[in-house]
Amino acid sequence: MREFACPEPIRVDAYQAGHFTLIPPGMENFQCSQGIFRHPICPPNSGHPDLRIVSAGLTPCIKLNLEQPITAGDLSAADDFWSDFHARATPPYRGPYPWPREMFRRIVTDYGGYLPVVISGLLDGQAHYVGEPHLQIWTDEPGMGECVGWLESTVLPYLWTSATVATRGRLRKARMLAVYRQCYPSRSAAELHDMVSYKFHDFGRRGGAATQITGIAHLINWLGTDTCDAAYAAAHYLNAGAKFGACSIMAAAHRTVTPWPTEIAAYRHLIERYKHGIFSVVADSYDYLRGMELLAGFAEVVKLHGGCLVGRPDSGDPVQCILDGLEIFSRAFGVTRQEQGLRVLQNAAIIQGDGISDDVIFNQIYPAVIAAGFCPSNVAFGMGEHNHKAL
Repeated sequence: MREFACPEPIRVDAYQAGHFTLIPPGMENFQCSQGIFRHPICPPNSGHPDLRIVSAGLTPCIKLNLEQPITAGDLSAADDFWSDFHARATPPYRGPYPWPREMFRRIVTDYGGYLPVVISGLLDGQAHYVGEPHLQIWTDEPGMGECVGWLESTVLPYLWTSATVATRGRLRKARMLAVYRQCYPSRSAAELHDMVSYKFHDFGRRGGAATQITGIAHLINWLGTDTCDAAYAAAHYLNAGAKFGACSIMAAAHRTVTPWPTEIAAYRHLIERYKHGIFSVVADSYDYLRGMELLAGFAEVVKLHGGCLVGRPDSGDPVQCILDGLEIFSRAFGVTRQEQGLRVLQNAAIIQGDGISDDVIFNQIYPAVIAAGFCPSNVAFGMGEHNHKAL
């Protein structure tokens, strides 16, 4: 979700704006602030042995907030905003709110509109321990000390939310790699990494208000995403314009299935267009099991053209729907046996994006899939709002 443009002299916590009147003499000439996680994102009782935090969010924050100069027009807008922002106990009940106008005037006239601060931070994707500084902001420019405090409320939301998404993604990927390592003991670490990189997909574009930023954090660990603006921004602004493999697949939704006269007509239309590639079809527009059986009827067409049909349940019990789908597709598409004897679908797979959490994936779905004789590589996952916001 885009935000309205707001001048830097207003983009702050209100209480921070008046702090220049409260600091002791001399502090206006030098300040230093550090961003530090005091507690792990996943608590010790979560079962994760690695409590390190993945740094994320600083580069997008700087690109979006600190590379555009402050102008005289911004000062005028701030003058108007702060002129009656201070609540009072007597009429007229509002008056001017104190803010460091002289500091910002000097930033415009003496520093070209840029805050004279030094920001040192860990690279996005770098792991660090609880208690280690994530970043440091400082300045020793005379009269510019409050620039440091001013930036706290701008920088922190990027760091906390992005690091949360990136850290949880890293732990999730580590757990997934452990499962795959048990199923494919002969594969190298690089091969396993390639196998899982597209097995957890970002469905969260519509799930929150800052999904571009958190979607970038998702891409630190994974390459599958439907948050297209995050993939673009990550490549264009954070990777020197170079694409890095982020992608998605063609996917049918209820709104593209139910308008057709029949469900099978909708399926036939999609498969005829995309039978050469990987494509996903939601199967529960009317009845999930019937929908999967209808999709299974196109197995020979898909196999003949080298495609891969991914069935998607979107309601019901998330574990049972996967097991039912695997059995239906195994009969229609056929299977091979991997090195542990587990069944691997040919030209087909399942993606589950409904009712998904780490507990459901690792403690329910994977054990059930393996117990049924199928390889976990048959199943991918999508996650929406929970991937972007939940702790």
